[in-house]
Amino acid sequence: MAESGSVLSTPVQYLKGVGPRRAEAFASVGIQTVEDLLGYTPRAYIERSAHRSLRGIARRLQMPDIFSSDRESVSVLRQEVSILATVEQIRLRQFRNNRVLLEAIIADADQMKGALLFWNAHQYYTRVLVEGAQYIVTGVPALDRYGRITFTHPQLERIEEEEQAMLEHGILPVYPLTEAMRSRGITAALIRRLVRTALDQAKGNIPDLLPPALLERHRLLSKGDALEQLHFPPDHHAIERALERMKFEEIFLFELLLALQRQDQLRGAAPRLPSPSPRWEQLRQSLPFALTSAQEFVIAEIQQDLARSEPMHRLLQGDVGAGKTLVALAAMLTAVDAGYQALLAAPTEVLAEQHYRTICRLCAPLDVRVAKLVGSQSARQRETMATDIATGHAQIVVGTHALFAESSARPSHTYHRVGLVVIDEQHRFGVLQRAALRDLAMASHPERLAPHLLVMSATPIPRTLTMTLYGDLDVSLLDQMPPGRQPVTTKVLSTDQLPAAYQVIRSQIRAGHQAFIVYPLVEESESMQLKAATTEFESIANEHF
Repeated sequence: MAESGSVLSTPVQYLKGVGPRRAEAFASVGIQTVEDLLGYTPRAYIERSAHRSLRGIARRLQMPDIFSSDRESVSVLRQEVSILATVEQIRLRQFRNNRVLLEAIIADADQMKGALLFWNAHQYYTRVLVEGAQYIVTGVPALDRYGRITFTHPQLERIEEEEQAMLEHGILPVYPLTEAMRSRGITAALIRRLVRTALDQAKGNIPDLLPPALLERHRLLSKGDALEQLHFPPDHHAIERALERMKFEEIFLFELLLALQRQDQLRGAAPRLPSPSPRWEQLRQSLPFALTSAQEFVIAEIQQDLARSEPMHRLLQGDVGAGKTLVALAAMLTAVDAGYQALLAAPTEVLAEQHYRTICRLCAPLDVRVAKLVGSQSARQRETMATDIATGHAQIVVGTHALFAESSARPSHTYHRVGLVVIDEQHRFGVLQRAALRDLAMASHPERLAPHLLVMSATPIPRTLTMTLYGDLDVSLLDQMPPGRQPVTTKVLSTDQLPAAYQVIRSQIRAGHQAFIVYPLVEESESMQLKAATTEFESIANEHF
């Protein structure tokens, strides 16, 4: 038996059935070695007894239950699905505008009929499609005016004779294929054969990054067993266990990387920003409302962090209207009272302007100088701002990406003793942009002190959740709304309920309020079957209001 290491590091070019041209196509998706090939996981699985049916897809498209726990209930809506179907008839249809359509009538195991539609490449699909042959059809389903499921230019994979047995008794993996791969003759069937050969050659000798004690503690599969069951699962339970094992490894390694990164961050020295802040206490006493207990608690958390000599890295999470800006201002005033500059970065000029006006209004009686730095300012304005910022005359700087873009021409001491960096809607700033702002803040100190970092978000997205769950940021949560805030009601209505929605809008307009109707497109598009604002405006204005 060949050494597993040599098998895994073998270039895919030297596998039987690949060669240099196909190796180039494999490389375009990151597959260069056998190890890369084993990591190219299936995007779907086909099982004769449990695959999606045309009838089921049609039912969900007609009456989608978006609150169903069934995994397929949402995935069929404007997303790709894979079905198993037999081609029954192939025909060409010509229309008055001289357009020609190649239509293939298909049937699933329940003899439910559908159609594959091809407006281009007729010669190619005439060769690929064979009446009586069985295919895995992958595409976005749609209902035509006859209630029939259609797929326009779907991906097709013919079921080979040797794979019929696998379908009869098990599950067939379906792999993602790019156009470059298809043009070089790479099929899912070829990938299955290559993966099967590689697993057989390296069986029992695939190195595992997770220690045996960890596998035993969490009852996880070994790496080799997980790859076997991921590519050739005997049942759906095996797929779930294999995915759990691979996800655990990915998350474990990412968490380890973040822990090392956090450890490195804590090695740096940060300025101590002691509390209480006289300016913050003055502002707090002048507020016409009381802070929520959540705001009080979070401000205390942040002030404890700021008083330490290790840099704070904290996420402030809260819904719109929960009072995040006031909490951030408490931290910024703490920095100002300690003799340091504070920066607030916002992703858009509109949001930066909103923050700037709010902070100016609240800080008016506090003798705090606030500056704004945005891309739309004139060269003279930016020069004046740059001088005020570099000398420390501006104590709080509010801006957009210009906060670090401006500094590229003046890389040293653009800022003056930055003690705190606040980033709003942090998921809209890249990792490199955050790092650039941190580096500029460190350069503002002769001793290169690291700034304290507070990031804010009202809408967590997967990357935010990943960062918070696995140790890159401490988390503060504003889970209370200030008194008097009206609750937000969200409802999902189907198309036939639009008249009721219009009635609600009319009642709000009569009460002196406004209503916004948002469409996904401004103008109609031939490539996307979505409603457009320009066309719907006429209908709404003339027929409903």
